[in-house]
Amino acid sequence: MNRPTNPGPVDLDVVLRSVADEVVLRTDDATSAGLVRDGVRHVRRRRAVLVGAAAVLAVAAAGVGANALLAEDPRPVLPAPAPSPEPTPSPAPTYRAAFPSPVTTDALRCGEPAPAATGAALLATASVDPAAVTVASSDLVEVPGRVSVDAAARVSALDPTGLTGYVVVQDGLVVSSVTPPNLDGATPVDLAEGDVLDLTTSVDSFASCDLAGVTEHSPSLLPGDYELAVVVPWVVSSYALERDGAWGEPVTAATGSGEPLFDGWLVTPSVPFTVSAAPDAEPPAPPATPDPVPGAFTGPTTTFPGAPSYEDLQCGMPAPSPTGDELLARLETPGALSVASGTEATLAARLAGLPTARTETVDFRWLRAYVVAQDGVVVSSTVPATDSEAYAVLEPGAIEQLDHAVTTAVTCEWGLPSDASLPPGEYTVQVVHPWMITRYSLQQVDGSWGAETTGGGLYKGWLVSAPVRLTIT
Repeated sequence: MNRPTNPGPVDLDVVLRSVADEVVLRTDDATSAGLVRDGVRHVRRRRAVLVGAAAVLAVAAAGVGANALLAEDPRPVLPAPAPSPEPTPSPAPTYRAAFPSPVTTDALRCGEPAPAATGAALLATASVDPAAVTVASSDLVEVPGRVSVDAAARVSALDPTGLTGYVVVQDGLVVSSVTPPNLDGATPVDLAEGDVLDLTTSVDSFASCDLAGVTEHSPSLLPGDYELAVVVPWVVSSYALERDGAWGEPVTAATGSGEPLFDGWLVTPSVPFTVSAAPDAEPPAPPATPDPVPGAFTGPTTTFPGAPSYEDLQCGMPAPSPTGDELLARLETPGALSVASGTEATLAARLAGLPTARTETVDFRWLRAYVVAQDGVVVSSTVPATDSEAYAVLEPGAIEQLDHAVTTAVTCEWGLPSDASLPPGEYTVQVVHPWMITRYSLQQVDGSWGAETTGGGLYKGWLVSAPVRLTIT
């Protein structure tokens, strides 16, 4: 049985037949059967050996294949990473301004301490161009200035153009103050970073305060040295700030609150302000004997001048002359006025009683009349023909506010506006007020009060303010 080993697959049936052939040829039946059994066992052992060897070869072949693969690329094969989700953009941060306490209108009134200049914490600053300002007595001067928005701020605020005011300071106290009566006509404006608003303020030598009790009611500050600061209304509704090159989200007032984020005044640094004597003014001669009561009367009665009539205040007539203290009261207007064509603007005016006189007059406080003149001729007059049955008392030194709404409409018939408008240009405007005195009493030099003087025809005329410039644009 020393046959060469078949290297191919083993066919069991073929092997058995071969063994049987060999046995049959050489033995008898019993012997043949034993040989067959021995041959079968041998073949089975051989098949088991061959099958085991085949299994070992298969495992070896698998190992060789794996080693071949590893030899080509020793790095492990890892699954591809899952794609990263798109990053969610972070919202822009919100930067908030630390607004200081606002400068209020009350802080700008007569007798208050001089207001300090405001700074960049309000997101804008105000300044005036001239290093010093001079105005002649009974005159006014235009003072240019500007509001500069911070380079790192965008602001939405009420447009302060045409709404500037000013304070005049002496010895650390406000001695004259002019501020717009209201901001109803102001419109919102969006200001970009670094924006500059050019502003012009008409500064008058008018003395709007009477701190020392001066009874002459001079319409001008006494000649001398003062300080001037321009004030600008600053009402912020929203803003955005820039930090490190990035802009934050806009900051706005709470929905439905109706309140601005900041409501106050920008105040410029103060500059020297000099009121000089009028060129033709002569220094008053010192009184021989000072009056114990300045401005007091030497008797219980006074003489009134001739009164302007209703006709004197109509269109086509010469511009009226201002009335003074001889009527025991005066009308005062602080400064120039500008109004856009087809609109109206408020002219602040007040009725000031003489400190040494008490008057009773027919009550026309409800009437707001004025005349507009150009080249010395009245071109518009709201003076009506009317009457009143009530009476009003003006106490000594009392002040009553009589603001007037000035329009550009031509008014020449019974004080009623027409469809025509005054063309753009320069005019003057004067406030007029019916003044019919029914009784009065005067303070005497010794401080006492004289007897009351009564009568229906003491004085029937008009109080007329000094003219101020009116610019129609």
